[in-house]
Amino acid sequence: MAEDDAADELLAREAEAVLAGGGPTATMAELLADLFAERAE
Repeated sequence: MAEDDAADELLAREAEAVLAGGGPTATMAELLADLFAERAE
């Protein structure tokens, strides 16, 4: 469990850094569409 919590914290920090830096973002719908489009190819 501790490893999962640490991984979640790291991902959250990375996401905050991207948002703070004005980096590109995507909606969950866009991410899922890309995921399923890759599987269909």
